[in-house]
Amino acid sequence: MIAELSAAFAALKAVNEGIQSLRDAHGHGRDLGSILGSWSEAAMAAKECEKVQAAGKMSYQEALRLESVTRQVANYDRMLHDVCLLQGQGDLYKSIKKRMAEAEENAAKEVARIKAQRKRRIKFWREIGQIFSIMLGIFLMAMVALWLFFTFFYGAE
Repeated sequence: MIAELSAAFAALKAVNEGIQSLRDAHGHGRDLGSILGSWSEAAMAAKECEKVQAAGKMSYQEALRLESVTRQVANYDRMLHDVCLLQGQGDLYKSIKKRMAEAEENAAKEVARIKAQRKRRIKFWREIGQIFSIMLGIFLMAMVALWLFFTFFYGAE
């Protein structure tokens, strides 16, 4: 958990330095590409940390660091939007956000598919367990009935 947060902080530092250099030098598209890569790494690291948080495995310190990373990612997102607009590439920012939304939607669909598959598998094995339990109960009742029959019918003499 701390490793993910540290990675997010490192990626955010790289994004901040890149944005500052773009603002100062009115950088090129190549510089913007490296900043986008660092920004996406930071955003993905923050999302991984949020998944851990959703599992309920987070200390107070980690929660504070996660909140800090989340706010910094949002702040850098706004700064990246501004830089794209300053360079006349507003459509680039929109297409990036659109692709990110599609990727998140696909990831959510995949998670839903995996959860549904796991639910079906659990239901299948639960039904198999019920079938074997019923069969074992019937077998045991048949054995008790046979024992009672042979004990009292043939053993009564």
